[in-house]
Amino acid sequence: MGAEDVKIHSEKSRTVLALESAWNQAEVNHDAKALELLVADTFVYTDSEGSFMNRSRWLSHVKLGVDDCQQLSDEDQTAHLYGDTVVVTGAYRERIASLGRPPATTISVCGCRLGPQKGWLRSCRPEVKLV
Repeated sequence: MGAEDVKIHSEKSRTVLALESAWNQAEVNHDAKALELLVADTFVYTDSEGSFMNRSRWLSHVKLGVDDCQQLSDEDQTAHLYGDTVVVTGAYRERIASLGRPPATTISVCGCRLGPQKGWLRSCRPEVKLV
């Protein structure tokens, strides 16, 4: 990788990681409108209980404010570029109370974003519950 390639890679990585932070803020604030701008039409979400949601169902879930987000944070995240796709690895921790259940801590270890022509939209997010 040449010096210019490293610079472009670094800029794209910073952009994508900043979008991860914007995601956290929008989710804490139940801002479905902001999240609409951050997720692809083909977005899929699997929560730590194994529930699967497509884009519209997940955005409705966020908008309804079902979840009480007590912590949303990124840890040691790295953006890996593969052509026009970025895979973000690292920890995304959330502590959420939902539907009267006590707060549970979950972690997502990767996410995928589609290229710059798509606005670096997130296409998936799997979660794993910490026990």
